[in-house]
Amino acid sequence: MGEEVMTERSHSEYLQSVAAIQSAILKTERALTQMCEKGRNITLISKRLAALHLGLAILTEDSDLLPDKYRSEDFQETRKMLMGLLSSIDRIYNRLKPGSPQHTLLTRRRAAIQTIIENIVKICSTQ
Repeated sequence: MGEEVMTERSHSEYLQSVAAIQSAILKTERALTQMCEKGRNITLISKRLAALHLGLAILTEDSDLLPDKYRSEDFQETRKMLMGLLSSIDRIYNRLKPGSPQHTLLTRRRAAIQTIIENIVKICSTQ
């Protein structure tokens, strides 16, 4: 997170965001394996998995170095995929009971994805 001073709360939120994205990656990897075994089309889930991996890099790496590692198209595709994932999460989120474990997990995933999308916009505006 660069040289900025983090409060305990922001550090805690950062750790929760990283954990939420890591959890989403694991869930997506399991789903991808199942879909491959069943011979289903894996294009969308593969793109989502790539977006989650880049999203995790955006959360955990120095944002000044990312444009050297990834192309602008990678960031735009990631943003597009995460916006679609956010839409899916919102549809499910609204049906969950507040305070339930699923509600808490999706709250954290939503926050993490929104942070990643905001960071992509920042990164792209400096390229």
